[in-house]
Amino acid sequence: MVVNLYLIPDEPGIFKMCVENIGRLRQACDKYAMPLMIEPLVMAPAGQGAAYGSTGDVEKIVPLVRLARELGADIIKADPTDRVDDFHRVVEAARCPTLVRGGGKGELGAVLNKSAALMAQGASGMVYGRNVYQHDSPARVVKALMAIIHNGASGAEALDICQQG
Repeated sequence: MVVNLYLIPDEPGIFKMCVENIGRLRQACDKYAMPLMIEPLVMAPAGQGAAYGSTGDVEKIVPLVRLARELGADIIKADPTDRVDDFHRVVEAARCPTLVRGGGKGELGAVLNKSAALMAQGASGMVYGRNVYQHDSPARVVKALMAIIHNGASGAEALDICQQG
């Protein structure tokens, strides 16, 4: 089960609804022995921020991730931090498997380099969409990402894997 925990400027009602939803879903997950993945999203003011208006501000992400864990997350799906070297703070706050949210589509080499760096910071895996399915060869991108996740490949090594086919 996946649920969002939104922190949106000037929208406390949405935050409250998210917390209430998490409480209900945590109970349902317990009843059916399903893991609960919470996606804490710190949103920028309207018209600002990266993909979908989310922000990579570690000072805002960490407390929201900590709250998600306290609300019962078994898995956290978090935005990468603006500075990749800060992502370990998100992992430490989560105290459970932490997956990196993909966000917007980027240049493949940069995506793979960032992915390797985030894994080195303690991420357990990645949840990527358009950087995989919008590529000419999604299977090669998945193979490259798997090399990063399972074999500790660098971004450059993963790009070579992707280009080799």
